[in-house]
Amino acid sequence: MTPSTASPILANVCLHILLDQWFTQNWSSKGEFVRYADDAVFVFSDEETARSFQLALIERMAEAGLRLNLDKTRIVPFSAAAPEGTITLLGFELYWGTQRGVGKRLKIKTIPKRLGRAVQSFTEWIKGIRHRKTTSAIWSEAAAKLTGHYRYYGVVYNEAKLHHFRWSCIGALYRWLNRRSQKRSFTWERFAQRLRFHPLPHPPCGPELIDVTSEHGATRNHKPKSRMPKLGTYGSVRSASLRLAFT
Repeated sequence: MTPSTASPILANVCLHILLDQWFTQNWSSKGEFVRYADDAVFVFSDEETARSFQLALIERMAEAGLRLNLDKTRIVPFSAAAPEGTITLLGFELYWGTQRGVGKRLKIKTIPKRLGRAVQSFTEWIKGIRHRKTTSAIWSEAAAKLTGHYRYYGVVYNEAKLHHFRWSCIGALYRWLNRRSQKRSFTWERFAQRLRFHPLPHPPCGPELIDVTSEHGATRNHKPKSRMPKLGTYGSVRSASLRLAFT
Protein backbone atom coordinates (compact mmCIF):
# COMPACT_ATOMS: atom_id res chain seq x y z
CA MET A 1 0.00 0.00 0.00
CA THR A 2 1.49 3.34 -1.07
CA PRO A 3 1.38 6.50 1.09
CA SER A 4 -1.06 8.08 -1.39
CA THR A 5 -3.59 5.29 -0.80
CA ALA A 6 -2.84 4.86 2.90
CA SER A 7 -3.35 8.53 3.84
CA PRO A 8 -7.09 8.69 3.02
CA ILE A 9 -7.70 5.40 4.82
CA LEU A 10 -5.89 6.57 7.95
CA ALA A 11 -7.76 9.89 7.79
CA ASN A 12 -11.05 7.98 7.57
CA VAL A 13 -10.24 5.91 10.65
CA CYS A 14 -9.11 8.96 12.59
CA LEU A 15 -12.11 11.12 11.72
CA HIS A 16 -14.57 8.32 12.39
CA ILE A 17 -13.52 8.48 16.03
CA LEU A 18 -12.63 12.15 16.24
CA LEU A 19 -15.74 13.54 14.55
CA ASP A 20 -18.38 10.97 13.56
CA GLN A 21 -18.71 9.21 16.90
CA TRP A 22 -18.23 12.43 18.87
CA PHE A 23 -20.99 14.22 16.95
CA THR A 24 -23.36 11.25 17.29
CA GLN A 25 -22.82 11.03 21.03
CA ASN A 26 -22.94 14.75 21.83
CA TRP A 27 -24.72 16.70 19.09
CA SER A 28 -27.02 14.41 17.10
CA SER A 29 -30.04 15.50 19.16
CA LYS A 30 -29.38 19.14 18.19
CA GLY A 31 -28.47 18.88 14.53
CA GLU A 32 -27.39 16.81 11.56
CA PHE A 33 -24.37 16.68 9.31
CA VAL A 34 -23.35 15.57 5.85
CA ARG A 35 -19.73 14.74 5.16
CA TYR A 36 -18.20 13.26 2.05
CA ALA A 37 -14.56 13.27 0.95
CA ASP A 38 -13.13 16.69 1.85
CA ASP A 39 -16.39 18.51 2.58
CA ALA A 40 -18.71 18.71 5.57
CA VAL A 41 -21.88 20.64 6.37
CA PHE A 42 -23.43 20.77 9.84
CA VAL A 43 -27.04 21.90 10.15
CA PHE A 44 -28.71 23.26 13.30
CA SER A 45 -32.04 24.91 13.99
CA ASP A 46 -30.65 28.18 15.39
CA GLU A 47 -27.53 30.33 15.28
CA GLU A 48 -26.72 30.00 18.98
CA THR A 49 -26.44 26.22 18.71
CA ALA A 50 -24.32 26.54 15.57
CA ARG A 51 -21.87 28.88 17.30
CA SER A 52 -21.71 26.66 20.38
CA PHE A 53 -20.92 23.70 18.16
CA GLN A 54 -18.19 25.64 16.36
CA LEU A 55 -16.45 26.39 19.67
CA ALA A 56 -16.82 22.78 20.79
CA LEU A 57 -15.43 21.57 17.47
CA ILE A 58 -12.37 23.82 17.79
CA GLU A 59 -11.71 22.33 21.22
CA ARG A 60 -12.28 18.80 19.94
CA MET A 61 -9.79 19.27 17.12
CA ALA A 62 -7.24 20.81 19.53
CA GLU A 63 -7.44 17.73 21.74
CA ALA A 64 -6.13 15.71 18.80
CA GLY A 65 -3.40 18.24 18.01
CA LEU A 66 -5.31 19.58 15.00
CA ARG A 67 -6.47 23.07 14.08
CA LEU A 68 -9.77 23.92 12.45
CA ASN A 69 -9.24 26.01 9.33
CA LEU A 70 -11.41 29.03 10.13
CA ASP A 71 -10.88 30.45 6.62
CA LYS A 72 -12.89 27.52 5.27
CA THR A 73 -15.43 27.48 8.09
CA ARG A 74 -18.43 29.75 8.08
CA ILE A 75 -21.88 29.99 9.65
CA VAL A 76 -24.63 30.44 7.07
CA PRO A 77 -28.22 31.52 7.82
CA PHE A 78 -30.04 29.10 5.54
CA SER A 79 -33.72 29.26 6.49
CA ALA A 80 -36.07 28.88 3.53
CA ALA A 81 -37.97 31.92 4.77
CA ALA A 82 -34.93 34.21 4.94
CA PRO A 83 -31.72 32.68 3.57
CA GLU A 84 -28.69 34.96 3.69
CA GLY A 85 -26.25 32.84 1.78
CA THR A 86 -25.59 29.58 -0.01
CA ILE A 87 -23.89 26.34 1.01
CA THR A 88 -21.12 24.78 -1.05
CA LEU A 89 -20.52 21.04 -1.00
CA LEU A 90 -18.45 18.80 -3.28
CA GLY A 91 -18.36 21.26 -6.14
CA PHE A 92 -22.05 22.11 -5.82
CA GLU A 93 -23.82 25.19 -4.51
CA LEU A 94 -27.07 24.72 -2.59
CA TYR A 95 -29.52 27.61 -2.55
CA TRP A 96 -33.17 28.36 -2.00
CA GLY A 97 -35.03 29.03 -5.24
CA THR A 98 -38.64 29.03 -6.34
CA GLN A 99 -40.63 26.53 -8.35
CA ARG A 100 -43.98 27.19 -9.99
CA GLY A 101 -46.79 25.66 -7.98
CA VAL A 102 -44.44 24.74 -5.13
CA GLY A 103 -42.94 27.99 -3.88
CA LYS A 104 -39.60 27.85 -2.07
CA ARG A 105 -37.50 24.88 -3.05
CA LEU A 106 -33.98 23.74 -2.17
CA LYS A 107 -32.00 23.77 -5.42
CA ILE A 108 -28.48 22.89 -6.48
CA LYS A 109 -26.06 23.87 -9.23
CA THR A 110 -22.39 23.56 -10.11
CA ILE A 111 -20.27 26.17 -8.33
CA PRO A 112 -19.40 28.79 -11.01
CA LYS A 113 -15.67 28.64 -10.23
CA ARG A 114 -15.71 24.85 -10.45
CA LEU A 115 -17.54 25.03 -13.79
CA GLY A 116 -14.99 27.53 -15.07
CA ARG A 117 -12.13 25.25 -14.02
CA ALA A 118 -13.76 22.29 -15.75
CA VAL A 119 -14.07 24.22 -19.01
CA GLN A 120 -10.49 25.46 -18.69
CA SER A 121 -9.25 21.92 -18.05
CA PHE A 122 -11.02 20.69 -21.20
CA THR A 123 -9.55 23.59 -23.18
CA GLU A 124 -6.02 22.86 -21.97
CA TRP A 125 -6.51 19.20 -22.89
CA ILE A 126 -7.57 19.94 -26.47
CA LYS A 127 -4.73 22.45 -26.88
CA GLY A 128 -2.20 19.85 -25.80
CA ILE A 129 -3.60 16.89 -27.74
CA ARG A 130 -4.66 18.43 -31.03
CA HIS A 131 -1.36 17.78 -32.87
CA ARG A 132 -0.81 14.26 -31.52
CA LYS A 133 -4.04 12.41 -32.30
CA THR A 134 -6.51 12.05 -35.12
CA THR A 135 -9.79 13.92 -35.13
CA SER A 136 -11.66 10.65 -34.53
CA ALA A 137 -9.55 9.83 -31.48
CA ILE A 138 -9.95 13.35 -30.12
CA TRP A 139 -13.70 13.17 -30.68
CA SER A 140 -13.94 9.88 -28.78
CA GLU A 141 -11.94 11.22 -25.81
CA ALA A 142 -13.99 14.42 -25.77
CA ALA A 143 -17.17 12.33 -25.56
CA ALA A 144 -15.72 10.44 -22.59
CA LYS A 145 -14.81 13.68 -20.82
CA LEU A 146 -18.34 15.06 -21.30
CA THR A 147 -19.88 11.84 -20.02
CA GLY A 148 -17.64 11.88 -16.94
CA HIS A 149 -18.72 15.43 -16.14
CA TYR A 150 -22.41 14.53 -16.51
CA ARG A 151 -22.03 11.53 -14.22
CA TYR A 152 -20.75 13.71 -11.42
CA TYR A 153 -22.89 16.82 -11.90
CA GLY A 154 -26.04 15.19 -13.34
CA VAL A 155 -28.46 16.28 -10.60
CA VAL A 156 -31.88 17.89 -10.63
CA TYR A 157 -31.90 21.71 -11.11
CA ASN A 158 -28.42 21.65 -12.66
CA GLU A 159 -29.44 21.25 -16.31
CA ALA A 160 -28.42 24.79 -17.32
CA LYS A 161 -24.87 24.32 -16.02
CA LEU A 162 -24.58 20.95 -17.78
CA HIS A 163 -25.57 22.50 -21.11
CA HIS A 164 -23.20 25.41 -20.48
CA PHE A 165 -20.35 22.93 -20.04
CA ARG A 166 -21.23 21.01 -23.22
CA TRP A 167 -21.40 24.05 -25.46
CA SER A 168 -18.26 25.56 -23.96
CA CYS A 169 -16.39 22.34 -24.73
CA ILE A 170 -17.79 22.20 -28.26
CA GLY A 171 -16.62 25.77 -28.77
CA ALA A 172 -13.14 24.85 -27.52
CA LEU A 173 -13.03 21.87 -29.88
CA TYR A 174 -13.94 24.03 -32.86
CA ARG A 175 -11.39 26.73 -32.03
CA TRP A 176 -8.41 24.49 -31.33
CA LEU A 177 -8.98 21.88 -34.04
CA ASN A 178 -8.77 24.81 -36.43
CA ARG A 179 -5.31 25.71 -35.10
CA ARG A 180 -3.55 22.49 -36.00
CA SER A 181 -2.05 24.08 -39.10
CA GLN A 182 -2.01 27.32 -41.05
CA LYS A 183 -4.95 26.02 -43.06
CA ARG A 184 -8.23 25.77 -41.20
CA SER A 185 -9.21 22.16 -40.51
CA PHE A 186 -12.90 22.94 -40.30
CA THR A 187 -15.31 25.51 -41.52
CA TRP A 188 -18.19 25.85 -39.11
CA GLU A 189 -20.40 24.08 -41.66
CA ARG A 190 -18.08 21.04 -41.75
CA PHE A 191 -17.73 21.05 -37.99
CA ALA A 192 -21.52 21.20 -37.53
CA GLN A 193 -21.92 18.37 -40.03
CA ARG A 194 -19.52 16.18 -38.06
CA LEU A 195 -21.33 17.10 -34.88
CA ARG A 196 -24.61 16.07 -36.50
CA PHE A 197 -23.38 12.69 -37.75
CA HIS A 198 -21.11 12.01 -34.76
CA PRO A 199 -22.94 13.79 -31.94
CA LEU A 200 -21.19 14.43 -28.67
CA PRO A 201 -23.15 13.26 -25.60
CA HIS A 202 -26.00 15.46 -24.45
CA PRO A 203 -26.55 16.08 -20.71
CA PRO A 204 -29.05 13.86 -18.90
CA CYS A 205 -32.50 15.29 -18.38
CA GLY A 206 -35.79 14.60 -16.60
CA PRO A 207 -35.83 11.22 -14.82
CA GLU A 208 -32.17 10.63 -15.74
CA LEU A 209 -31.15 13.30 -13.22
CA ILE A 210 -30.67 12.43 -9.56
CA ASP A 211 -32.70 14.38 -7.01
CA VAL A 212 -30.30 14.90 -4.11
CA THR A 213 -32.36 17.73 -2.59
CA SER A 214 -35.48 15.69 -1.87
CA GLU A 215 -36.14 14.30 1.59
CA HIS A 216 -35.16 10.79 0.60
CA GLY A 217 -32.65 11.53 -2.16
CA ALA A 218 -34.32 9.37 -4.81
CA THR A 219 -31.81 7.55 -6.99
CA ARG A 220 -32.03 6.07 -10.47
CA ASN A 221 -31.62 2.35 -10.97
CA HIS A 222 -29.26 2.81 -13.92
CA LYS A 223 -26.08 4.66 -14.81
CA PRO A 224 -24.81 7.36 -14.96
CA LYS A 225 -24.75 7.90 -11.21
CA SER A 226 -23.62 11.10 -9.53
CA ARG A 227 -21.17 10.90 -6.64
CA MET A 228 -23.03 13.70 -4.86
CA PRO A 229 -24.32 12.20 -1.57
CA LYS A 230 -27.99 12.21 -0.71
CA LEU A 231 -28.48 15.20 1.52
CA GLY A 232 -29.58 14.40 5.03
CA THR A 233 -27.33 11.35 5.33
CA TYR A 234 -23.79 10.81 6.51
CA GLY A 235 -21.11 10.72 3.85
CA SER A 236 -17.72 9.07 3.97
CA VAL A 237 -15.11 10.40 6.15
CA ARG A 238 -12.18 12.63 5.21
CA SER A 239 -12.85 16.35 5.80
CA ALA A 240 -10.69 19.44 5.36
CA SER A 241 -13.37 22.12 5.29
CA LEU A 242 -16.87 22.52 6.65
CA ARG A 243 -19.85 24.83 6.76
CA LEU A 244 -22.27 25.35 9.61
CA ALA A 245 -25.83 26.28 8.75
CA PHE A 246 -28.91 27.06 10.81
CA THR A 247 -32.45 27.00 9.46
